[in-house]
Amino acid sequence: LETVRAYGAERLAEAGETDAVARAHAGYFLELAEAAEPELRRRDQLRWLARLTAERDNLHAALRWTVDGGEAALALRLAAALGWYWFLTSVRAEALDWTARALALPGEPGSAARAQVLAFRALTAISGGVDLGAALELGAQAMALVDALPADEPRRSHPVLVILPALLAMFGTDYPAALGGLAASYDAPDPWMAAMAHLLTGALMINLGEADRAERELDLALARFRKLGERWGIGQALVARADLQSGRGQPQEAMAALAEAREVLAGLGDREDVSHILIRTAGERARAGQVDQAEDDLEAADRIAHEVGAEDQKLSVRLTRADLARWQGRLEEARKLLEDAIVDYRRGGFPVDQVHAVSLASLGHLEVAAGRLPDARDCYRRALEVALGTHDRPVIARVVGLAAAIALADGDPGQAAELLGVAEMLRGMPDEADVDLRRVREAARAALGDRGFALATGRGAARPREELLAALADGRGPAGEVRPAAGRPAGPAGRPPPR
Repeated sequence: LETVRAYGAERLAEAGETDAVARAHAGYFLELAEAAEPELRRRDQLRWLARLTAERDNLHAALRWTVDGGEAALALRLAAALGWYWFLTSVRAEALDWTARALALPGEPGSAARAQVLAFRALTAISGGVDLGAALELGAQAMALVDALPADEPRRSHPVLVILPALLAMFGTDYPAALGGLAASYDAPDPWMAAMAHLLTGALMINLGEADRAERELDLALARFRKLGERWGIGQALVARADLQSGRGQPQEAMAALAEAREVLAGLGDREDVSHILIRTAGERARAGQVDQAEDDLEAADRIAHEVGAEDQKLSVRLTRADLARWQGRLEEARKLLEDAIVDYRRGGFPVDQVHAVSLASLGHLEVAAGRLPDARDCYRRALEVALGTHDRPVIARVVGLAAAIALADGDPGQAAELLGVAEMLRGMPDEADVDLRRVREAARAALGDRGFALATGRGAARPREELLAALADGRGPAGEVRPAAGRPAGPAGRPPPR
């Protein structure tokens, strides 16, 4: 075939038709990519994905010709048409390479295609978990181009460009703006766009500690994605629902949702989300005492994360392994994993401070288990500062849970129970899945009795949420200041679950 290829190229050159054939080839595959692009968000997405994958070499050849020849308009249109395909199939390096090359070409400075390419590049950066600042800047550039387009430009209504302002507001913690933008799309004529608006609203409601509304929004999103037959959206909604089900003490339902999500996303070739699901599944298995299966899931997730270059997932694997080791009583192993992960987090430019706060909280629980309460308090103070900056209420609640563990270890089950109530108020629901909270809850109830425990948690949950957040930020109780040790060493907060 290589000989035939070389012979054909020679004859084309002799006939002076090389450029004409290459242009026709690029035009044909641009037409294919643009026809496929909206279908990737509809019921026939698997058929169109298979067709694009079968023509991958031709699509790349067309891109290469447009880039090498300085054909900016064609290159940007091709990159824009392939953006969602690259996103679905987790080919991060490929997407970043081609979008960078297309954007670097002179010409077409204000086109809708350039806005789409910038938007897809921003999405790829956000999903990779590194350099949020650069991703937000790319998104801002895309929106500036959209704002300058004529009002009748049809590409303004591309779903990625419509949803981008809300995404930028979410990651910039401007939650009112994000919610307003999403609400405007609930009745969008594009059914995928409407389902996506409910999905993102559900995710944002989780962050705001509005668990009941989050559940309703996710159910709406799931129903709409199922009606549309769009597998990626179904998978995302199922994973978010699984998190709520797990927290509500429904592990079987959570595992079933994760299993279905893994099946539908694997069918797309979406390895990155499969890795994410494996990490979630490992956590569920670990909490159920299925240690060997959890370790197998983490090994598979780590392998995929390295293959696709998902830095945030590499870190999540290490943090889950640390929690697993800690719950099993392997404290020094857990300490090494946590401390190294925290160092790498700071060095690697990860944008999601929630991960940093949770890592510090896990390290604090380790210090409690080791009887090192001064170190645990230091972890609490550092974790609280980071968590408050995220405005993510379940993450803040996770840190308050560390304060409860410290109070219990210091001999104050009443304060521990009150702090559990504070955490529940911030989260908007109990957290039946968290192993650390479960230990604190059981020990505090045993010490206080059912009635005393209920009264104490009720006190913690009775204060308005904004008042609690202000008190935490100012260092005022009930969890703003963790009491100093009572002049005695503290033992472990509880024994690890059986292996």
